[in-house]
Order: sequence, then C-alpha cells, then structure tokens
Amino acid sequence: MTLGERLRELRRKNGISQEQEAEQLGVSRQAVAKWEGDKSIPSMEKLLRLSALYQVSLEELTETPAPLNLSGEGEKTETKKGSRPPKRRLRALIAAVLAAAVGCLCIHMAPVDWDAGGCAGGYQSYIFQKYGQALTRRYVEGSEGSVVSAQAVDGSQTAHWEGRTLYLRFRVRSVDAQTGAETEVPLTFIGKRMWTDTYHWGGAMIQG
Repeated sequence: MTLGERLRELRRKNGISQEQEAEQLGVSRQAVAKWEGDKSIPSMEKLLRLSALYQVSLEELTETPAPLNLSGEGEKTETKKGSRPPKRRLRALIAAVLAAAVGCLCIHMAPVDWDAGGCAGGYQSYIFQKYGQALTRRYVEGSEGSVVSAQAVDGSQTAHWEGRTLYLRFRVRSVDAQTGAETEVPLTFIGKRMWTDTYHWGGAMIQG
C-alpha cells in the first residue's frame, strides 16, 4: 500500500471529506488529492498533523511494504570511512522525529490564547474572515431546505474562548425558502483548536 492509498483509507475510515481534511490542515483540497494520488508527498509537519488527526503513529501512517531481496545481493554493506554507522544514523533520525513530534504536539495542545495573543486587530475578526463563509454554508446545509441562501453579516462577530475551545458568534442574513422573507439570526459556532488558527467546527450550532 502506498502512502497515498494509506491516507485515502484513513480519511474514508474516519468519515472525513477531502475538503474537511484540507480545512483542518490549512491546505487546499487539491493538495489532499495529490497526496492521495501519490503525485506529491506531505511535508514532515503535515505528516505529524495527519497522524494526530487520525490518531495513528507516524510509523503506522508512513508504513509501506519493503521490497523483497531475491538476488541475495546487498545483504552486506560496508561502512564508508568517515560515515556514521547505520545504527547511529537511525538513532539520530528517531531523535529528530521525536523532537519534531513533541514540538508539534505542544503547538497542537496550546490554548486559543496562544494564537489570539499574537493577532493584531482583533482575533474574532480574523477568525470570522477565515471561517465565516464556510460556517454560513454549514448553516444553510443544516436548514434542510428551509433556507434558500444566507450571508454572514460582517461587523456582527464576537468571540470568546476557554482553553482550546472557541465560541464564534455572528449574525446571518437568510432568505426563507417558502415565504422569501429575509431575516437575521444570531448564531454561535463551537470550534476545537487543532493547530495554529485552525479549528475543527464539530460542536453544536446555537441560535440566539
């Protein structure tokens, strides 16, 4: 199984679309498609985030079957003078991967304050600009046909957070499917911080 096939299998097993995976990793859907088609390889940072997203180890994520050595050649290799022995190289690689994993885990587990503190001009406005349209589409899709269209009202956004959970509230101007009447409703979306300025909006959508 190639790395791309493994990524596609994990995504489908977890019931996540390419768009949702792309949103959580901060990349485009085309990038996800290229990974799964073995046309490109995720960076080490993205591999670590994928392993966290699907709750598998980096070794499990990147595991591919080793080719069989049928000729018997290459079983013995000589260490070039001045080069590191294979075991030392392996230990150095493992140490580097573990250090990167710990660093990524620290970023992943950081609270929202960690992001908001470095954002000038209001963190709620930044998150609204980044996610407002996508969350509004989710509202329309969840209306089961009762809403024809909807638009987020810029300037109505507020936000507060607790730990890694962010509550984004803004007003949505929508058109009723039956009457054609236009109304405004306040909505609150709950996001769980996954990475720097990246949220998984898996919480409830609350009106009012």
